[in-house]
Amino acid sequence: MEKIYIFIEKSLEGFKNFSFDVDTELKQAKNCHYGESNTSLFYEIGYIRKDIEIIYLEGNDKSINRIKQKLLETRKTLEGFNVELLLKTNQFDFYFMVNSAIIKKINRLKIKHIDELLNFIEEKVLLSSQQADTRTEDEIIELKPVLKPEAVPIVFEIIKDYFKPEQQTALKQVIETGNKANEKLLFKDNGNRLTDTFKKLIEHGFITGCLKQDLINWIISNFTFTHQSKVKPFIYDTVEKIISRKGTPCKSPLINIEKGQIKKLEQPRTKKYNK
Repeated sequence: MEKIYIFIEKSLEGFKNFSFDVDTELKQAKNCHYGESNTSLFYEIGYIRKDIEIIYLEGNDKSINRIKQKLLETRKTLEGFNVELLLKTNQFDFYFMVNSAIIKKINRLKIKHIDELLNFIEEKVLLSSQQADTRTEDEIIELKPVLKPEAVPIVFEIIKDYFKPEQQTALKQVIETGNKANEKLLFKDNGNRLTDTFKKLIEHGFITGCLKQDLINWIISNFTFTHQSKVKPFIYDTVEKIISRKGTPCKSPLINIEKGQIKKLEQPRTKKYNK
């Protein structure tokens, strides 16, 4: 269990998540790339959030409370830390100054992510734990998304090439049974394309045996995806936004369903225009 405490510290300590533009003559930070750093923090916090979900499912409330305390301690440290610092560059063999204004802004960004985790623990984990205590064991039913038999070969043929050949057998087993894969299956493309596919299948009745909430958790538990050549986890809020809400449609969907028929969509062609 100690690994999650260490991961929280490493994710939020110092400046490992942040990149700077450095004035090599003045040896000062000119600018911090907050947007890129915010994305990096977002994904790392997603890993922590997933670990918290697993700990909750194991019924380990004591560990969840320890994580909460660790987050509160880290938050307090960040609030009071605003002195100027000397940091060493990765590209050049010298130290550069990061002023307190930049440090304060960085710390506020980290505190925002800590608060999101604390809210998640309070609203979804601890609250759910209290509700679960009121249920008897035989009232808990595992709901798994199961693809209708006639849809399995069609869907498998459409999405299989987005997975490594050695994972394709496991992929077929997962979509046939709704069981959890032994290890997460890597979807080699943008995650919203896979999420959009499952959304259409459940909305048109090709996925049965579960609610959208169960489908969201199943996707998170079984799949990862690639973004800018990096393997990324599915984050609850992102998957829930696509599955459960009416928002911006997927720009490059894999399937369309018309008149009860699942159709593969080809990758849209891009056109070049001369100015």
